[in-house]
Amino acid sequence: MEGVPSRLTPVAWTACAYLTGRPPTHEKGGTMTDFAINSAGPRTFFLSGELDMSTAPLMETAIAPALAMGGPVTLDLSDLAFIDSSGVGSIVRSLRALPSGCIVLHGVRRAAQRVIQIVGVDQASANLHVIPCAVPV
Repeated sequence: MEGVPSRLTPVAWTACAYLTGRPPTHEKGGTMTDFAINSAGPRTFFLSGELDMSTAPLMETAIAPALAMGGPVTLDLSDLAFIDSSGVGSIVRSLRALPSGCIVLHGVRRAAQRVIQIVGVDQASANLHVIPCAVPV
């Protein structure tokens, strides 16, 4: 993943939305994963691939321990290729599970920001902070 710090702890990977338990393989003939979560500490997560109906439960499970500690919890979405209303719904459920603090969505690309705006969660919660990605694709 471009721009992601090298000292990350892998949290979850999927291949066609099935949890594989092994890191993504980008070699010829390998399986390209459609979702991955890496952690740079107990409250910072880097998401890549697609956050949708099939992968949202994996994200919720992966970040649950951080939510239990309280915020802030940072989700870097700069390598997220796709998010739908199910993915946004998982962020809303995570907000509701947070006993204190906030969730920061960092590096939000234009398409993801549009879905977040359409669903309306960016204006509905004072505990959700959306920081757009300023780096050109």
